[in-house]
Amino acid sequence: MWLPQSGSSSASSPSAVPDDPLRLVVVVCGVDFTPSSEQAARVAATLAQRLILVHVVDEATLPMGAPEGMRAPMVRAASDRLREEENALRGLHTVSIRTDVRLGRPAALLRQETESSRARLLVLGARRRGARHAWPERSVAEELAETAKIPTLIVHQAAPLIEWLQGERPLRVFVAADLSAPSEAALYWAGWLRAQAPCEIFAACLGKEPERVRSDETVPSLFLGEMVAKAAHTPERLFEEKIRTRLGLSHVHMRFGKDSGHSAPTLLQLALEERADLMIVGTHSRQGWHRIGHPSVSRFVVRHAPLNVLVCPEQPDLA
Repeated sequence: MWLPQSGSSSASSPSAVPDDPLRLVVVVCGVDFTPSSEQAARVAATLAQRLILVHVVDEATLPMGAPEGMRAPMVRAASDRLREEENALRGLHTVSIRTDVRLGRPAALLRQETESSRARLLVLGARRRGARHAWPERSVAEELAETAKIPTLIVHQAAPLIEWLQGERPLRVFVAADLSAPSEAALYWAGWLRAQAPCEIFAACLGKEPERVRSDETVPSLFLGEMVAKAAHTPERLFEEKIRTRLGLSHVHMRFGKDSGHSAPTLLQLALEERADLMIVGTHSRQGWHRIGHPSVSRFVVRHAPLNVLVCPEQPDLA
C-alpha cells in the first residue's frame, strides 16, 4: 500500500506528468453525490497525497433569475453533504482532503480547479445511462476529457482499481495507441501505473490498409511485391519499437489490426475481449471546426465504454 511522503504538502509542478514515486501529489475529484461519484472519490483518495473534492451546483438547473435566497440554501446543503463524504473518506484513507462547493458550469469550474491547484489527475464517476443525474444532459465527463490539460480518469467500476492499489491483484490495462503524440502520453501513464503496482498491459494499434498497386500503372519488377509487403508491415514494426521503448516487453501483449474506418468501436471491442479493467486513450483535444474530418476515438470511448477509462491529452514535454 502506498504511503504519503512525510512533510510533503506543497503543490506539484505545473506539468501533468507525475514524478512522485509513491502517489500523485494533487488529485481533483468531481462529486455529484451519486453512488458512482462516491466510488470515484474512493479511487481518487487512494491515488492522492492531497485530494480536492469539488461539487458544482449547476446554474442550468436553477430557474431563470433565481434569487440569492434560493441559491444560498442549495450551496449550504451541498456543503453539508460534501463534508459527510469527506469524513467517510478520512475513515478509509490517510490523505489530506479539501472540499469546495461552487455555483456555475460544472465542466468549466472543475477544469479551473485542476489548473489553479496544479492537479495531476482529474477523477469523475461514470454517468449511468438513463439515470437521473445532477449534471445536465450534455456529458460533463466528455467535455472535460477533451478540454482538461491533465488526464481524466472516469470510474465505472472502482473494485478492480481499489483491489489493484491494495496489492490484491494485477490491473489489466488496455492502451489504444498509434504513432501520434497523444499516444506518447497514454503509453507514459500505462508505464507509470505499472511502476506503482503489477499490471498486465495490452497495447493495440490499428493501421491503414496499404493501397493496392494496379499492374497497368506500374513497371513490372521482381521487387515490387516485396516492396509492397515491406510497406504493409512498416507501421507494425514502428509500433512494436515504440512499445518496446516505452514499456519494454515484460507483461506487455501487442495487437496490431487493420483500420476499417471505424477504429473507436474496434478498439473498445478489443479492450472488452481482453477483459481490461482500465482503457487508456490519448486525445488531441480538438474543438469546434478543428474536429471536422477527425473522428474522436476518446469521445466514443468515454461515451460508450462500460469499463474504467483514462483519457490523456497530448503532452509535448514528454521525452
